[in-house]
Amino acid sequence: MKIVIVEDEPRIREGIAMLLGRLGPEYQVVASAENGKIGLEKILETRPDLIITDVKMPEMDGVQMLTAPAGRYLTYFHAGSFDTVREGYQRLLDWAQTCGMTLGELFWEDVLLDELAGKGYDQYLLRLSVFVEQTGGGRAQEPL
Repeated sequence: MKIVIVEDEPRIREGIAMLLGRLGPEYQVVASAENGKIGLEKILETRPDLIITDVKMPEMDGVQMLTAPAGRYLTYFHAGSFDTVREGYQRLLDWAQTCGMTLGELFWEDVLLDELAGKGYDQYLLRLSVFVEQTGGGRAQEPL
């Protein structure tokens, strides 16, 4: 698992990396950064599986760093469990391909309803979004 740590306190950043190293070789810290601006660059460069970030940091905080940049997104609302979220992504990607869209590398998941607000672990509501670099030249298709 590739991990990026974004934390402005050097001792905390190094401590997290040390603890992750003790978990086993499958947990690999591929980059670290002292603020959100540098962290975002490292994230886009390394494409980690996990990001561990502080919230309050200089230049750009953790929330700003993980907020989708302005632009055009294709969005799909997924209701169900996390076990079936892959199906939601597949529908989103299939529809984009049908419409001739060129998608970017930025994907975002927003949990709108979780197990605390819903009726259990299979009652999530997620907003899945992917950045659209270019739309197809054709007419709009009917949504799925």
